[in-house]
Amino acid sequence: MKDVRSLAVLEDDIDKLKDWLIKQPHLPHDIDNEILCCFIYGTKSLEIAKQKLDSYFTIRTNHPKLFEFSVRDPLDPAFMKANSATRKFFLEGTTPEGYRVLFHNLTPTFNECFLHSQEIIKSLMFIEMAMQKWPDMKGLYLAYDIKGMDASVLPKLSPTVLASGLEWFQGSVPVKMKGVLIVNTPPFLEKALDWLLKPFLKPKLFARLKLTSEDRDCVQKYLPIDIIPSDYGGKGTKSSEELAEEWGAVMESKRSWFERTSKQIVDEKKRPPDVKDTYGIQGTFRKLALD
Repeated sequence: MKDVRSLAVLEDDIDKLKDWLIKQPHLPHDIDNEILCCFIYGTKSLEIAKQKLDSYFTIRTNHPKLFEFSVRDPLDPAFMKANSATRKFFLEGTTPEGYRVLFHNLTPTFNECFLHSQEIIKSLMFIEMAMQKWPDMKGLYLAYDIKGMDASVLPKLSPTVLASGLEWFQGSVPVKMKGVLIVNTPPFLEKALDWLLKPFLKPKLFARLKLTSEDRDCVQKYLPIDIIPSDYGGKGTKSSEELAEEWGAVMESKRSWFERTSKQIVDEKKRPPDVKDTYGIQGTFRKLALD
């Protein structure tokens, strides 16, 4: 809970970002306050927040195949079919450090319905939902259970689409990825990840990747037992099926939001000339001191 002084500072920073956005004719201006808050919380200064905001929408504009509503419509039949290949959901609590955990596992229809590009798109949509719901989150932790995945998945993987998604996440999203856990990892995938992820992930992030061939019970070694799904040994928690159903409903309820935000793109014809103060209102930029 923020104290009154910190809330006042936050509101002032939001106003400053909005004032700056009005002076940027190439950027969208109808950005949710929660998204602006996420950039404020996740950066060290308003100057950096402005740079990341510009990159956030520029990269989205440059990769329309990942961000157009045609591929982000939760009720589109193609989306729904690909969506049925995996369960994706946030755990109800956080890690001791305050990280939000995005959990993934495979459904029985994985091999039939898996489409890598759509899986990446869905992950990006979940990250956006988290930014709006928890703008002050301390970081993001990804957990995957890939039991049932076999080598037939390899020809379906798209390094190009993955690179585009990672460019957006690493280059503009103000939320830090604090760790990646993959359990039930088959030997073939350990080798595949070297060529699939290593060229595109920053070394610091690649070092945070934990692969293990251990079964689902090992999740308890890495995440608190009181937040992991009940089918992974969680105590007093919902099952992964229940959580996936809940978050599927959340995604569908935000359909109009995804449609609106898909239109938030950059108009390069209106971008101001690159001058020293491109990313800031004239004046000094103070460091943020939010609790």
